[in-house]
Amino acid sequence: MKKSFALLFVLTLVISLMSGCGGDSSSQVSGSKNTDAPAEQPEETAVILADDDCVTATFEKMYDATSMGVEGVFYIDVNVENKTDKEIWVYLDKASVNDEMVPLVGSGVPLYIQPAKSGRNGFIFSFSSLSIDSIDEVKSVNFDLVVADKESMKEIERVESVSLEF
Repeated sequence: MKKSFALLFVLTLVISLMSGCGGDSSSQVSGSKNTDAPAEQPEETAVILADDDCVTATFEKMYDATSMGVEGVFYIDVNVENKTDKEIWVYLDKASVNDEMVPLVGSGVPLYIQPAKSGRNGFIFSFSSLSIDSIDEVKSVNFDLVVADKESMKEIERVESVSLEF
């Protein structure tokens, strides 16, 4: 019961923090599908999502974890290098899959990155709010990549309309 309450609290907090203001850039890239489980170490194909004074962000791979017993979701791995002098929080906002909006993109744990360091996270997309049931049916994923100050939670940068085509 405590775990359920804690999960509900965290989801509520994440949703309330995901409001953002206008953006200043956009990105469109193509990726390759990879349905292998992360434990199998698939070949990664890094694609640059953003590279500016604030961050360098790359899409690494898309996969599901059915071989590990995780059903109903797929993951997108993003690696981000923090070029600022502040600790940042990176998350995805306004996401869609095959032009269907996704109400929430999870991450298991927040992607916090200290200055001059990099961090990697698998962002979780659920099939439950989509008309598709498997990663093989994913043709495109779109989202805003948001960088916020960890301490104040104020948005520093928003890379709008990142588009991954598969």
